[in-house]
Amino acid sequence: GDELPTGWSARDTQPGAMAEKKYHLLVRRARMAQADIAFEPRGEWPEIPSADVEVDFDIEWDFENLIYLWGLRVRQGQDHTTAVFDPVVSYDPLDTEGAAHLAEVFAARLGRVIADAESAGKSVTVFHWSHPERSMTSRYPSVDRLLEGRSFDLHAWFSEHFLTRDGTSLKAVAPIFGFHWAVDDAGGTESQVRIDLARAGGDEGRAAVQWLGAYNESDVAAQAAIRDGLRRASRAERT
Repeated sequence: GDELPTGWSARDTQPGAMAEKKYHLLVRRARMAQADIAFEPRGEWPEIPSADVEVDFDIEWDFENLIYLWGLRVRQGQDHTTAVFDPVVSYDPLDTEGAAHLAEVFAARLGRVIADAESAGKSVTVFHWSHPERSMTSRYPSVDRLLEGRSFDLHAWFSEHFLTRDGTSLKAVAPIFGFHWAVDDAGGTESQVRIDLARAGGDEGRAAVQWLGAYNESDVAAQAAIRDGLRRASRAERT
């Protein structure tokens, strides 16, 4: 067949439809950048997910992939004034048994939230951003049972329905709606460094404990802020 241009190989080629889609996305993002548009719906505005009781959930894990912090923020409907941050956390060194105990404490706490809501006839949704809150917690059956059918991957939903100029990480999306983290250098890698400091104790350790708590509280609050921001934008679009 025809020779490919110098510097190209067969691995660089894509099916026509895929290449066309990629091209249109690049053009659309370039237009958004030029017009200073941070995000826009890919098509029609979707219904923004909600529940009678909204739980925002986010985990933090150490370099051994052991979960030491189970972030839990609960609010009634979309009323942010009712939000309560109630994490399950240990800043002591963890082994597999200790991590499993924390998971059971979290399951009991989340189970009470769910039981109270559902006994009152209220719907419950547990929101999380991307897959770790399901993939990493599925090793704990008591947690897995509670999340099955109630969890909602907000990142997957957002990526399906919206196009952004600057990516779809939580740290990129929440600021679009005016949300800012309560700590500097917010990020998962930084949190892994800080947990080692927290476990070491001393003044630096106490500062790390405060940082980790504030960081996780911001992570869960950011998810609710995105949903609320999308509702405001949706209403503005329709007026």
